[in-house]
Amino acid sequence: MEVMQRVLKLEIEDFGKMPKLNKLIKLYYKLLNDYMMKRGFAGLVHTKEQFRPIFMI
Repeated sequence: MEVMQRVLKLEIEDFGKMPKLNKLIKLYYKLLNDYMMKRGFAGLVHTKEQFRPIFMI
């Protein structure tokens, strides 16, 4: 992670060091993954502004 921050100049927040946030992100991931499987999405892009599913062809 240090290399990505130093070389690529990325701002990375290590939520693994924050137990409460880590748990919430894992719960969100499980919920989202279940939703994607049930809807047949291959993936998705989720930003603050929108939710865009990527459909399987």
